[in-house]
Amino acid sequence: MTSMSLFDQIQVLQTQHAGLNFFAIADAAQDEKLLDHFTQNGAKTQSKCLLADLGPDADKVSPHLVQIPGPQQAAELWNNARQYAARLPPALTILASKVSFATLYKHLGYFTRVRLPDKSEMLLAYWDPAILGTLLGNDKDETLYVAGPVLAPQQMQAFLAPVVAWWYWDRAGQMQHIDGASADLKVDFTEPMLLDKQQVDMLIEASVPDHVLAYLNDTQPALLERIPLKEQYPKVRQLLVQANALHLDAMQDQVRFVGASLIYGKQMKEDETIQKLLEKVQQRKLKLEAALQQFPALQKGKP
Repeated sequence: MTSMSLFDQIQVLQTQHAGLNFFAIADAAQDEKLLDHFTQNGAKTQSKCLLADLGPDADKVSPHLVQIPGPQQAAELWNNARQYAARLPPALTILASKVSFATLYKHLGYFTRVRLPDKSEMLLAYWDPAILGTLLGNDKDETLYVAGPVLAPQQMQAFLAPVVAWWYWDRAGQMQHIDGASADLKVDFTEPMLLDKQQVDMLIEASVPDHVLAYLNDTQPALLERIPLKEQYPKVRQLLVQANALHLDAMQDQVRFVGASLIYGKQMKEDETIQKLLEKVQQRKLKLEAALQQFPALQKGKP
């Protein structure tokens, strides 16, 4: 089913499930005008901030649950949303469910926060496709930094209880499909879902490429200017895999390695001096910062 187009998948689902409702989770933090995409032709039916309890200012920089008409009733809206999500994958996911807006909103609200082993709580950013894919596991999504699944089977079934299907666009702009729960379940939590240390570590690790990319955009934007936007995340992810092979676990070293790799380009792999220095880093005989200070001059044309 994943090889089918989004509209074809929906047509199949509508023959299997009567009374499907459709929803988008739109993250205003990615684009403050994103919700405007759902208001054309008066198509938007309901919308509410998933983090409304953070205060009135959260509305402008938080994910919203939006109920939308089916593609047969609003083809232009769906086409625009699909194209938008492919261009800016972190901004938008789409769900099909048999429950009402109010029921789905309440259900998702249970999962906006999870409890950690030390009893503290943190936001669970399932509206981010990279986190969603990692939470549930998706071996077809090759852009995931942590393959997952993070959630245990029982947790996953509870999370997906009212969901028939969930679509997201991966960091390469390719549509991905996740099946909902295999049975209708009544989930009524009174406390946040508890994650163990391994689950927390996996989620933290899953967000590393975005953190590194955000840091570079803030501090060294020129390094990313020549890389098309859609290719930036896959590039950083690829370089982080190489950093892991060098046992570079600290975020600061990961940022340094990615930055140096973007600066040196092909020279990073072809220069014998650089390779010998990185070999010492891998053997823990030399700190990365010291190795970088011994890198040869940048050769023109190598990046």
